Amino acid sequence: AVGSPAFTTIFTDITAQKQQDLSHQRLLTELQQAKDRAVRDRGQLEAVFQSIEEGIAVFDMTGNLIMLNAALAHINGFACVDDMKIKLEEFAKLYTFFHEDGREVAVADWPTARALRGEVFHECELVGVRLDIGRRWDFSFSGGPVRDAEGRQVRAVIVTRAISEGKRLARAVQEAQQR
Repeated sequence: AVGSPAFTTIFTDITAQKQQDLSHQRLLTELQQAKDRAVRDRGQLEAVFQSIEEGIAVFDMTGNLIMLNAALAHINGFACVDDMKIKLEEFAKLYTFFHEDGREVAVADWPTARALRGEVFHECELVGVRLDIGRRWDFSFSGGPVRDAEGRQVRAVIVTRAISEGKRLARAVQEAQQR
């Protein structure tokens, strides 16, 4: 038929595009689920971290205090965790540490500096004086490096216990025995 309209039908196979869209949506769902699990797990870890009675501090490799628990802030006489989030250099202006025999401990030999150098130590007992409030404590420190999967040091962790009360009791017992 002359002059009749011609129709052309074009089909495009969109199966591959639909499969790609479904794959993309599945991946997004899996990523969201992984994120939800990570948030939940971090919350559980944070609850455990905050419930520990010993003070715990985690430092990055430049000496920034990046994570600490409430016990550490309390042990050191701070009102809250945020008040204590300062760099190692700031602690050096705020504290002085001494060996039991009265010799001052150089900042380079403080527990944090030792852990940042990669040393592992346990029950390092020092006397600490917080200069701004004049308070004195007996501390026991343990610590060491935190390493990544390749073995590189990426953090340092310090565990602190105030042992002043125990020291006072031990001295009182010793004095009573001497009498």
